[in-house]
Amino acid sequence: MIEGLEVIKNSAWFGLDIKTRYRLKNREKELERQKKANLLNRGYQIEYRKRNSERIKERRRLWNERNKRLLQIKNYNYRNGTEFSAKDIDILFTSQGGVCTYCREPLMDGFHIDHILPKKRGGTNNLTNIHLVCKRCNLSKGAKTHEEYLKYFEEILND
Repeated sequence: MIEGLEVIKNSAWFGLDIKTRYRLKNREKELERQKKANLLNRGYQIEYRKRNSERIKERRRLWNERNKRLLQIKNYNYRNGTEFSAKDIDILFTSQGGVCTYCREPLMDGFHIDHILPKKRGGTNNLTNIHLVCKRCNLSKGAKTHEEYLKYFEEILND
């Protein structure tokens, strides 16, 4: 064995605190201890949730109320397998002036994340291919491209 390697191993070992060294030496015992602790903690969590169900519901409701935009982004990411951050969406929101791309209605009550070139037509989930629109515009747009929907939207306005 190389002498230097032995020194590195030993110095790394002695650099660890006593608890960590014990856990490494007694891995099986430690895993068993953790399982017991997790079971006890799980039982406590279940009891806590039963006793405080109304309080938990109220806290969730308040959090959801304060974090509507974040929830909307999380739900969108979950459904579409994307990873847009709240910061990404805030940048889009600000760059659009907080209004729908098509009808220019304020997006304060919520918005949809829309693909400029729909995924069905080969579009991507890239930030350069999305914009924020109101629910009404997004649902009427369907799988039309941005240009197709602009023409369609103008026709509706002219009728």
